[in-house]
Amino acid sequence: MDSRGDHLLDVVRAQLEAMTPLTPPPIRPSALKAEATVLGALAIGLSSAREIVFNRAVADAVVG
Repeated sequence: MDSRGDHLLDVVRAQLEAMTPLTPPPIRPSALKAEATVLGALAIGLSSAREIVFNRAVADAVVG
């Protein structure tokens, strides 16, 4: 992570501390780095596909 990323983390930490009376959790850079976007998109797509398939299976079973 470069200095801009470090600065962003410092800003996020400061805002989180200002927003909560509790001790905020540690804020760290993602271990996934650039892969996080792709993996997140895949997870959303997979979730949507499962829902579509499940809804079709249930509808087919009801119509039967």
